[in-house]
Amino acid sequence: MKQTKAILTKHVGFRLRPSTFDQLQLLADKAGKPVNDWCREVVLQCTKRAPASPTEFAVMAEIAATQAISIEMLCAVGSGGKPPPRRPRRVDKAHHEKCKESLNSPNA
Repeated sequence: MKQTKAILTKHVGFRLRPSTFDQLQLLADKAGKPVNDWCREVVLQCTKRAPASPTEFAVMAEIAATQAISIEMLCAVGSGGKPPPRRPRRVDKAHHEKCKESLNSPNA
């Protein structure tokens, strides 16, 4: 019985570093597929995922904000011994703005 293939008429392409391509090649080889087919399947799977829930989005925003605060404070301590007195307030304000932004985003 002859197998019919869907007619694929659109093209998506991008360039990669050789090392990145090698990583994709390994993953495709493990799946027993050509790189092109493997990439197509992965991209299509991503389109079928449900968007993050408001809770998941808020948790990720908190993690990102905490990471940014930690990095900024560590840099301040590393470069001058201790953070300037206004830095914690400024960081707290930025954190508050990031939380508001995440709650008002279309994903929330």
